[in-house]
Amino acid sequence: MPALHLEDCAARDLVAEMAKPAVAESVTRALFRRLDLELPVKEQELAAMEDRVDVPASTVDAKRYDLSRWYQTTLGFMDEDVFSPRWLAAWWNRADEQRRRQLCNLFFDKIEVRSGPAPDLGALHDERITLLWRRLG
Repeated sequence: MPALHLEDCAARDLVAEMAKPAVAESVTRALFRRLDLELPVKEQELAAMEDRVDVPASTVDAKRYDLSRWYQTTLGFMDEDVFSPRWLAAWWNRADEQRRRQLCNLFFDKIEVRSGPAPDLGALHDERITLLWRRLG
């Protein structure tokens, strides 16, 4: 199965699921918990790196940029005025592979791909792909 087909299936299902208000609310709660748990750790890692004299400034700057990007992305998912299925689809289309994978890791426990005949061209569902959703609430 081509990787792009798998990505399209995952993105389509993810956007459809995110359109449900109860799911969006669960995601927001999960993201707040994630911020509470992960942000202090990431900030401590950055502070420890800044305190070391053997770490090049460019490495520290890159770590600071990554933390800022992670934080802004997480906040974007929690902003009801910004976050929408349309926004998510646009984000997916411009995100690099690492960011897409991070989003999938946030929402999916596992993606199962089975062998079998390909669906008809233009089909909205592929029976060979099962997305196992992570429990967010």
